[in-house]
Amino acid sequence: MIFSQGNLQYNPEEDIWRFAEKQYDMIGADNANISPTYNGYIDLFGWGTGNNPTFASEDEADYATFTDWGIHPISNGTNTANKWRTLSKAEWEYLIYDRANADKLRALATVNGVHGCILLPDAWKLPQGLSFAADATTWAGNVYTEAQWQQMEQAGAVFLPAMGSRLGTKFIPVAADGSSGYWSSTKDNENSAWSVSIMDGYSIVTYCHAIQDGVGVRLVTEDLTLDIDDIKSTEVKYTKFINDGRLLIIRDNKVYSAIGMQVK
Repeated sequence: MIFSQGNLQYNPEEDIWRFAEKQYDMIGADNANISPTYNGYIDLFGWGTGNNPTFASEDEADYATFTDWGIHPISNGTNTANKWRTLSKAEWEYLIYDRANADKLRALATVNGVHGCILLPDAWKLPQGLSFAADATTWAGNVYTEAQWQQMEQAGAVFLPAMGSRLGTKFIPVAADGSSGYWSSTKDNENSAWSVSIMDGYSIVTYCHAIQDGVGVRLVTEDLTLDIDDIKSTEVKYTKFINDGRLLIIRDNKVYSAIGMQVK
C-alpha cells in the first residue's frame, strides 16, 4: 500500500483533482471559499463527498452514503480513474494500534514549520544524522527542516499535517479546537463517521467525526508498479510520488531519486 504524495485537493471551477505537491502543504483558511464556482483549491471535504466535493450542508442527513474521492482521475496521481481510495477504519487502526511496534512508528512532529503527525513504514531505518522520538505527543517532539524531512520522506516516512476543519463555509483552525482529522470510508451511525484525529497532547487516534464536518483526505493505492508513462501531471513540470518507501521525482519523462540521481 502506498500513500499519495500529499493531501487531496480540488479546484471546483476547473474541475481538477490533484495531490498537494508536498506532504506538509495545506490550503487553510481559503477552504471557506468552498462553492461550485470557486476558482481555487480546497482540501477539506464532508464525509463521502467524492461525487459532490463542494457540498457544504450542515445537515447530517445529507451525508447518508459514501462516495470515494479516488473514483476521479487525479492530475498528478496517474490521471486515471479509480486508481486511489480512502482507508477504512480497520486499516487506520492497523497502522496506528495493531501492527508490530505500532507505538514506535508514530509521533507528532513539526515539519518545515507545519504541525502534524508522522507514520513510519514497518521496515523503518532512520536516516543517518537524524533523530525520531517515538510516540511524541507534542508538536515539539520531533522537529525537521525541509531538507531533513526530504531524507525522512525518502526513507518512507508519511506526514499528515494538522489542517483544521470546516463547518459549512466556516474554517476552524487547529488552534480553535485542538485537533485535525482525516476521513476513513467507515460510517459509525447516522450522525458520524470514523476518522483519525491528530491532537496536541495525544498523538493520533481513531475518532468519530460529525459527517457534515469538512476534514482532510489522504488516499492510498495498492498499485506498487505504477507505470512511469501513467504518472504525469497536467499542471506542473515535475511530479513527486512515493513507491516502495522511496520518494521519486518525474521530470521530462525521466525518473530521479530525491537526491537527483536518475533511476529510470
